[in-house]
Amino acid sequence: MDDLRGVLEASPDAVLVVDAEGVIRRANRHVPEILGYAPEELEGEVVEELLLKEDRQHHVGFRREYIEDPEPRPMGNELDLYALREDDTRIPVEISLGPVERDGERYVVATVSDISERRKRERKLERQNERLEEFAGIVSQDLRNPLSVAAGRLELAREECDSDHLDAVDHSLDRMEALIDDLLALARDGRMIEDVESVDLAALAEECWQGVRRTTPPSSSRRSGRSGPTDGGSGSSS
Repeated sequence: MDDLRGVLEASPDAVLVVDAEGVIRRANRHVPEILGYAPEELEGEVVEELLLKEDRQHHVGFRREYIEDPEPRPMGNELDLYALREDDTRIPVEISLGPVERDGERYVVATVSDISERRKRERKLERQNERLEEFAGIVSQDLRNPLSVAAGRLELAREECDSDHLDAVDHSLDRMEALIDDLLALARDGRMIEDVESVDLAALAEECWQGVRRTTPPSSSRRSGRSGPTDGGSGSSS
């Protein structure tokens, strides 16, 4: 067993060597950092003492099954695992199991990782996603409903008259619908915008201006004396 000590001490996580009866035979120097025990305090103790009381009885059966058919694998895959520290506080952990044999005896090497910080990040992300989903639902309802009403009114207006203004309204409604879709996609994705690219500012300004012109009645433009960004009219700035 002493030949494993170098390997155990090289691990950045807490490592326990447990025999077929569940007795801890070796514990490395990282055990105090994660579990609060000095290595010598655990050596000779039953490994179930490190589990929550409600999990100990079930674990005895699982441990015996593993000894009968051992293979390297995570313990309790897809389950929330907790270890009981020396001060009786519990911490979320990941445990990897691996079998070894020495002098005809079978042992289990259990590597214990404290995942408290990861769980905190996961909970924070879950709360953020919940808020984003709530926001997306509010946006979808509060903005789409008026758009639906406006679209219905537009169809009624088309039945009563034929005007270029109606086409401009139709274009604006389509644009608003596209903007809402983009906003909802961004909110539900829940990620920061990381990829950026350069744009032609003059071309972008011209595109925005053309959108304004399509939705502004000609008589309104004449009254306000507005001109486009490239028209050189009184509305331009130096």
